[in-house]
Amino acid sequence: MFNVKVSRIIKCDPEKVWELINQVERFPEWMPGVVDARLKSQSRKKGVGRKQIIITHTDLGKAESLQEVIAWEPPHRITWQHLRDKLDGKEFTHAKEIRTTLSITNIDGEITLRMVGSWLPVGVSRRLMNRVMKRTMTRNFEKALENLQGLLHNGATKGK
Repeated sequence: MFNVKVSRIIKCDPEKVWELINQVERFPEWMPGVVDARLKSQSRKKGVGRKQIIITHTDLGKAESLQEVIAWEPPHRITWQHLRDKLDGKEFTHAKEIRTTLSITNIDGEITLRMVGSWLPVGVSRRLMNRVMKRTMTRNFEKALENLQGLLHNGATKGK
């Protein structure tokens, strides 16, 4: 299992951070490459078991990821895993056990937002895919945290 860990200190109320990262529909505002994000079902389920669809545009084409929330501890941590990935409508298996965790810690008033991504590369090109995923995920997580900090400092935490 490989992983990437990126963190940033954010000067904001942890509840506001949680409000923003827990709204799937707002992922395009802060997650690089995401052009659409929505709940899979109309149930509006928020916690463990919630399924969400994330659409991104990449150099390789249009990617769609079906994800499921596997840990949900408001307002501290949310983890989702990929159930299925598609590229231009076709199933795409480059890794398994792909997971992303966002956690918020408050130590003596200092709020730290941390993103951790983990995966297990598969296939004959797993070494190359591992390097690509590590580099891409690190860059995306750093930009995501920067974007979140900007949104939070601009007061953009209300739902649309």
